Amino acid sequence: MNLLVIISVLLGFSAVCYFLLSLRLLGGKREIGSLPLGVIFLIVGLWVLGGAVEMMATNYVVFSIGRVGHYLGTALIPVT
Repeated sequence: MNLLVIISVLLGFSAVCYFLLSLRLLGGKREIGSLPLGVIFLIVGLWVLGGAVEMMATNYVVFSIGRVGHYLGTALIPVT
């Protein structure tokens, strides 16, 4: 097990945590700011998951899928 695998697993775990946090904010009682913050956490989760998939890619197709997720997360954070 090398360092790249360990970092990818940690990134995947943190992406799942971001997704769960966004679901908690989006699905709970509506408070001021919960909707925009939930959307931001959802996009950050996509961004981090894209980076993890990109690091673990074994072929070009999987790498491209990770790159698209990473790019979309990077591009959409300033917009939200």
